[in-house]
Amino acid sequence: MDTISAIATPLGEGGIGVVRISGPNALRIADKIFKGKIKPGKAPTHTVHYGKIIDPDTKIELDEVLLLVMRKPNTYTREDMIEINAHGGTVGLKRILELILRNGARLAKPGEFTMRAFLSGRIDLAQAEAVLDIVQAKTDKALSLALSQLNGELSGKIVEIKEKLVEINAHLEASIDFPEYFDVEEQDINLKEVTEGIIELLKSGESGKLVREGATVAIAGRTNVGKSSLFNALISQNRAIVTPYPGTTRDTIEGWINLDGIPIKLVDTAGIRKARNPIEKEGVQRTQKAIEEAFAVLFVFDQSKGLLEEDIKLLEEVKGNLEQNGNSDPIGKVIGVLNKCDLKPAPIDWNNELPNSITPQLNKLISVSALRGDNIDSILPAISELISVNNTPPLVARTRHLDALRKANTAIERAQNGAGKLTQELISYEIREAINSLGEITGEVTSEDILTRIFSEFCIGK
Repeated sequence: MDTISAIATPLGEGGIGVVRISGPNALRIADKIFKGKIKPGKAPTHTVHYGKIIDPDTKIELDEVLLLVMRKPNTYTREDMIEINAHGGTVGLKRILELILRNGARLAKPGEFTMRAFLSGRIDLAQAEAVLDIVQAKTDKALSLALSQLNGELSGKIVEIKEKLVEINAHLEASIDFPEYFDVEEQDINLKEVTEGIIELLKSGESGKLVREGATVAIAGRTNVGKSSLFNALISQNRAIVTPYPGTTRDTIEGWINLDGIPIKLVDTAGIRKARNPIEKEGVQRTQKAIEEAFAVLFVFDQSKGLLEEDIKLLEEVKGNLEQNGNSDPIGKVIGVLNKCDLKPAPIDWNNELPNSITPQLNKLISVSALRGDNIDSILPAISELISVNNTPPLVARTRHLDALRKANTAIERAQNGAGKLTQELISYEIREAINSLGEITGEVTSEDILTRIFSEFCIGK
């Protein structure tokens, strides 16, 4: 392989910036550009050296640094590696990187360091994905899940299930090749234990996806009911502009909160209304898209104005938008928020005024004042009830893993259903299909396209 290099820390001002080099020429390049008491090529592995980065052509000093020498195979990539700890700052780090590239390295692609760790066998594909999940974790739960995957807990479960399948299949294939010596009975291909293990992982998958990806909660309603005020109150920041004029919000605004370890993306939307110009039309379209993608919706009413026909119409539209996303219980994912309790309320009984077709199905009706903060604390527990997560720590968190587990489970079901009906060759084929599907998770069975797609999500330098 060739030698790669990249800046491994975010660009911008900071105390320290790291430039990473990996490959067969890493030590030789470091020897050319580093001036210290000892040349990196002669230094023991896993040692840190003080010195300066100097352009060998112009003799110009670029920075005062600490240089870390790591020799293969005990490195992240299992190649020779150099890490240069320089002063943080865009210009200085870029100059060091350009110097490295001029002296024999090429710029690393996104995730290429981790890809090399995978290709060298240091980590499997599930562990490689966990590296990205650690970087992107938004809550402590998400970080714990990623760390457990990096430590091989998911991979261990997959290997355990695969070994059972391989053992069963070995008996089958032996009976096919040597029927005079092996007689496989139906009980010898009992896949119940394997099925239970896969189903257990699948059950944890939805919780795992919520922990890793979070859930989107859209704030919807007609114009001027206080959606932006509610958004600001929930994220405890003045992110959205609030005015008494209808239609102030033209675009969706997003903010994140941590709800019992689940990252929640709150989306403040424009009021759904008949658009008067292209800008409003685009805002309404983005609102509808946000609701379609939402896990749940906070539908805001203005209780000082009472229930308007427009509210009922928009609530039905929200129900339709949620159904677009395949939500089997769309209105049950809607929490009604009666805003502006600080004003004189309209003299109505909301439960009686809302149509019977809607009221019993609304998850809750909560009276608040987004402006003063009255009863805002009641909204988050209501959202939490909708996003119920199993207390058992999940192991599966990615759609790719869930898809592979479902494929494996389907193949095993076909094998089970075929016992006594299908030939042993066909049953063995289905078991091998299940083994290969599980191998997709750890990367034993994969394609270049899948690898490219996975590692393209990484930042350059990781």
